[in-house]
Amino acid sequence: MHGHEQLTLEQRAIELFQDGRRSQAAALFRELIDSGCREAKVLSYGGFLIATEEGDVKSGLDWCERAVEIAFYDMQMYINLARLHELTGWPSQAAAVLRKGLRQEPGHPRLLAEINRVSPRTRDVIPMLPRENFVNKTIGKLRAEFRGASAPVKPKTSPSYS
Repeated sequence: MHGHEQLTLEQRAIELFQDGRRSQAAALFRELIDSGCREAKVLSYGGFLIATEEGDVKSGLDWCERAVEIAFYDMQMYINLARLHELTGWPSQAAAVLRKGLRQEPGHPRLLAEINRVSPRTRDVIPMLPRENFVNKTIGKLRAEFRGASAPVKPKTSPSYS
């Protein structure tokens, strides 16, 4: 695929994604990646869509992780990978990815907003005890379990983690 054709497909895929036509965007991103494109933005958005639209979670995570390695300075790459982890049922991994991004750019407002959304801190159960206290931690875990977390969004087909 030639440079101009690749750029046109990239722009079209991103437009489709932004317009909410995710399955069409996923097909274009897969075409780009299968043709050898290794642009971080293509890997990141493509990986997110391949996992969520086609159910190919393993490839999606691989592509998103590669995008973070290539464009470690682009905080959107961290956000896409974190959202994918969250949607596939791994909020702790999502928070870890976002913290890694914050090490690259401390105080980044979108990363901070995402990490607060993914793993918000609740008030201590027993305020007079330190947060790290065994009793506070144990009761806090029970409280979280009792309240129940919302069920993660499942990919359209079974994830292929093997």
